[in-house]
Parts: sequence; C-alpha cells; structure tokens
Amino acid sequence: MAKHQVDIEIIASSNQVSLYVIDDEGLEKLIQNSKSDTPLKFFEILDSLNYVEYHHICDGIDPTIDYSEMKFMIDGKSIDISDVLSISGFDDAELENIENCLVYDDENVTDLEGSIPQGKHAIVVSEWFKDGVLKASFETDSLIKPCDLRLEFVTLDGPSDFSECTYHLGTSGSVDYDLRSVLFDNNSYEFSFSCSNFKSREIYLIVGNKSEGFQISPLSEELF
Repeated sequence: MAKHQVDIEIIASSNQVSLYVIDDEGLEKLIQNSKSDTPLKFFEILDSLNYVEYHHICDGIDPTIDYSEMKFMIDGKSIDISDVLSISGFDDAELENIENCLVYDDENVTDLEGSIPQGKHAIVVSEWFKDGVLKASFETDSLIKPCDLRLEFVTLDGPSDFSECTYHLGTSGSVDYDLRSVLFDNNSYEFSFSCSNFKSREIYLIVGNKSEGFQISPLSEELF
C-alpha cells in the first residue's frame, strides 16, 4: 500500500527561551567578568563553568494566538490553514464539519516541568525572532484531513520552578502555550524549529527559591 506524506509548516514571530542553572562559583565568575576591562561574552563564560545545566523552555510559537503562515500538505498538495481550534466539547459530527483548521484538545496540553536545585541560580535567555519556522512530517496509510490531527502544547503558565522563572516573571515575553508536537493515530511527531532572523536578546539572573519565591535580580543589567 502506498504511503502518503504529510507535512505541517507554521511560520511565526515570537520569543525562544532557554534556562541555564549555575552554582555560586558560576555566579561569582559572572560578577568578576562584569568588573573586567575586557569582559568575556555571556556564552563564553558559560563554556568555562564547571557546573551548568541547559534547559530548552520553548520556541515560543503558539498558532492559537498569532502566526504569519500555516500550511498542511499531503503528497505535496498544500492546504492553507485558516485557524487553530480547541475541540473540547465537540461531538463527532461537529468534528467532521471542520474545514481547513488544525485542532487541539485540552487533554493534549501539559505543564512545563523543571526545578531549580536548592542553592543554585537560574539564568533565563529570551531571544526574539522574526519568521521562525516549525515543521513536522510523517507518513500515513490513508488520505487525511487537517482536523484528523491533534496539536500538542506545553503551557508555561504552571506551578513548576521553570514556569515561575519564565512565564510568571515575564521573562518569556507573552508566550503561554508552546507548540511541541502533533498527534495522529496514537503516534506523536515532534516539530523542528529553524530560524535565521533573531532580532534581540534579553538575559535575566533569577534569584530566590520555591518557598520564598523567585525574582529577577537587580544584577541582571550589570552582568549581561
């Protein structure tokens, strides 16, 4: 039986966010670097640290809010997508009548996870980009429609340390839902991200802990 190639492409502008966990020694190196007459760049300091953890937070693309272009392609034939809909509460008949839309279910939205170890510090890097591209591809045994798929999101508006350091402090811009993958026939296919048009970068030192609360350190501007 011949296979059918399915491709989904979404173009949008947003903030890609990363989080780094460092220890006291790493923080001291950043402080000393900021006082140097010939300071190293932030990422050069990271490369020199004995302890650093990298965590990808989001690519920041949420087509339920904003996008420049969105396409569903099957065997090379393109269908322009007009909207992304939540189908929570839809019955089967209503689903069959959805045309040229990608859909998601609230059950396919999960919380961002991640914790900051006691005594460690977080650094959040938020990079604004224009016209970034998310793409997902897979094969099927039969012809399908866009509404046969279920988009899968991670929400940054959750209770984890990583959410507290990003969404709740405003360091991730306006990003709430982050598109991660697409579900079809009980198989999940991840989106890949590409962009060559990053416009600006903001870096924040986050201090505090879960019990006392996290906050943006006033040292952020001085260090970065």
